[in-house]
Amino acid sequence: MEISGSVSGMKGQAQSWVGPVVDGVVISVKPDSVNCHRPRFGGYVKFRAMMLMRTVIVTIMMLIALPNPSFTQSSSALPEAAKDPFVGTWRANANKSSPKLDKNKALYVRTISRDGDDVVFSSRTKKTEKHYRIRCDGLFHRVSCGGDDSCTKSCIYKTANRIEGESTTDNGKQHWTWTEEVSSDGQEMRIYGYTAVDRKTLHSTEVLDRVK
Repeated sequence: MEISGSVSGMKGQAQSWVGPVVDGVVISVKPDSVNCHRPRFGGYVKFRAMMLMRTVIVTIMMLIALPNPSFTQSSSALPEAAKDPFVGTWRANANKSSPKLDKNKALYVRTISRDGDDVVFSSRTKKTEKHYRIRCDGLFHRVSCGGDDSCTKSCIYKTANRIEGESTTDNGKQHWTWTEEVSSDGQEMRIYGYTAVDRKTLHSTEVLDRVK
């Protein structure tokens, strides 16, 4: 390192010079001595802390803004309306269902259509009717339970021919976890009912045949 300067100032008084910074150390030179001192880093530390905090905040906001996995999965598995195997009219098959359907459930008929990404649902037995539309995006939506009653229901297309969902009454006294699946030939739908949300224990299988 080379340091240059004048060793004499006005009126013959000696003056000092400030040289370059070497490895974070400022070199100052006087005619009769060489002194080293470190600059103050308080302001620099505060600046770096503020920048770090800003980075953390931006990262958190980006994570919050990420799309819900349910939406992503639903979008990728949701078939085109014209190719949706669930669309059509279905009737209960009492002989194939387990446990055996009672007389009212044996008359069950369901019709499904699509309006864009919405599923339009209607069903009837001798005693009840249901009509509603729902978007199978994995979120809970309020729908009709039949008559004047309402339920909260969620559904999501896991594959083009398989839907998983949950339903619960407004008072929370009844809860259903289910999976609906259409056969590869598109002529049969099975509705599997489970005892818990983990879907490990099956308690019922309702079979529907395609009418049209």
